[in-house]
Amino acid sequence: MDPSLSNRNRTQLWWIHVSKGAEWSELVKPGFNNAGERDLMIEAGLLSLSKEIPEAVDRKRFKAPKPAASKPKGPSPRSKPRPRYRLALTPKGREYLWGHLPEPGSELTHNIGPILNFVLEALGKVKAGQMGLAEALGLGPPDHGAVVPGERQEPDKTHGPGELLGHIKGLGPTQFMAGGGLRLCVLRKSLPGWTNDSIDQVLLGLERDGAIVLYHFDDPSRITAEDKEAALHVAGHSRHYLYLK
Repeated sequence: MDPSLSNRNRTQLWWIHVSKGAEWSELVKPGFNNAGERDLMIEAGLLSLSKEIPEAVDRKRFKAPKPAASKPKGPSPRSKPRPRYRLALTPKGREYLWGHLPEPGSELTHNIGPILNFVLEALGKVKAGQMGLAEALGLGPPDHGAVVPGERQEPDKTHGPGELLGHIKGLGPTQFMAGGGLRLCVLRKSLPGWTNDSIDQVLLGLERDGAIVLYHFDDPSRITAEDKEAALHVAGHSRHYLYLK
């Protein structure tokens, strides 16, 4: 049974979704009135909570603390970054948003802006025939209602982890990088009958089962445009390739 959420709460879920599925608790817009409002969605399984130390690029987004009334002279000691709470949208949370598309969000229109832009971009992909609505919104399951003019519609297939693992093991050595890693952009190209959403879900399941490990490129110069497009985003972090274990 779905939890009883307010329009404000649905906007908070959308904010986290368009923030690549994860956002620091104090940066969610509109903000939480109290911890109980946030915990309601965590207890309902729509969000997960973790405590992490933000990276430098994220620390700049937090409000700087107000200077003390009497500030001592001389250079101030560099403070160590402190852990902060981070919220991630769960599969149940994505399912909730997909099931409540017609329902309004918060009346705070300045918070709707990023969400509106995200939805408009998704609708543009649907209009161009690139993907169905559910896939464009990143909510899944794939939308079977979108029909690309002039293209024959094949019935959707349910793909399992064993099928994907066998496919990866059957790829030729030229498909893999020199160290044995397999770029996700190469994997996606080799699976024309799969949706991106189904590939992502099976990959995450294989990683949880210990069959593969997903990695990101530490060196930005190695990340191509195809790598960016094919990346799998987990709690706000991108994964570009995998290794079999």
